[in-house]
Amino acid sequence: MTDANAVRNAADAVKGLLEAAPIYEDGLQPAVIEVGTHLETVAKSLRIVLGPIKALIWGYDQIERFITTEVGERLKDVPEEHLQTPQANIAVPVIEALRYTAEEKDLRDLYANLLATSIDERTAKYAHPSFVHSIKNLSPDEARIVKILGDRVRIPVIDVQIWNRPENTFTTQLTTFWVPDDNMECQYTELVPAYLENLRRLGIVRIPTGIALKDEAKYEKIESSPVLEPFSKMAKEDGKEIKFIRKIVEITMYGRQFAQACIDEHGVSFEEVRVTN
Repeated sequence: MTDANAVRNAADAVKGLLEAAPIYEDGLQPAVIEVGTHLETVAKSLRIVLGPIKALIWGYDQIERFITTEVGERLKDVPEEHLQTPQANIAVPVIEALRYTAEEKDLRDLYANLLATSIDERTAKYAHPSFVHSIKNLSPDEARIVKILGDRVRIPVIDVQIWNRPENTFTTQLTTFWVPDDNMECQYTELVPAYLENLRRLGIVRIPTGIALKDEAKYEKIESSPVLEPFSKMAKEDGKEIKFIRKIVEITMYGRQFAQACIDEHGVSFEEVRVTN
């Protein structure tokens, strides 16, 4: 049953109960009927706004076509003797999740890569069941960030603080601020700090304290971002000082395995990546 039908049925049921209830005096009935009518109006509105969603929910035939083409393309160079039935605790949640990601190519690709990894017996051990949950909790922008982290291992970020030197106190204005590369198609760059926090919550990245990259130029690019100009202006007007705390975001071992199983080209990079600074 769709959400719209559920609301409509609830509205009909509520209206029917209210109209039939003998405890209401005549003076209250118009108000009761009005409540039922309002719920019906809400149900109609929901049917309208949820209508386009129906076209985005894939049926099994669409999912089967996607798997045979997209997953098949990823496995085209795998010898037949290495193909196996994937674990149900991976394949079934992936197939179910694909129903709702028809319009999100970045996320569809993650599911396709994970399924391909689980079908190839040589790489199946890297396909952790929790990766399905991780993908479900990613936005397309976050998937792109994980791809970058999988390639680089570490990225520079800063915290932005405004200091009151005489009182030796400060307030933090921004945390884990990062300026993505120009070639990264990030739809909502202003949400990058929140994206990084979510990736940390999922265990894909960590943000250690007291560690920074040696390449200062990478931080200078971030610190000169126009986004930070209002904070510099605010600090100057208040007779305070802006301070940048340089940090890093680095991919965890769990995150690296996630990138290998769900993001990297199948069968190419299933090996340890040497961490360099």
